[in-house]
Amino acid sequence: MEVSPFRRLPAELREQTYKLVLHEPEGVHFSIEEAPRVTTGRSHRLAITKVCKPIRHESLPLWYSADTFMICTMSPDECS
Repeated sequence: MEVSPFRRLPAELREQTYKLVLHEPEGVHFSIEEAPRVTTGRSHRLAITKVCKPIRHESLPLWYSADTFMICTMSPDECS
């Protein structure tokens, strides 16, 4: 299997790319009312974690370490 051009970049450049794509400046908000869901409106940012297993393995830990996660147990209107 051939390695993609992105995967051939130095790890430091890939890490910077992941941080630019995944970072949520206002944090990641979760709302638990009827069904848990991410209410940030930017869940497409996580699409990069689904490209392939090696990219998921590299990028997902950066998402967890770079962002603040907030969980609201009330309706989204009551959480701010």
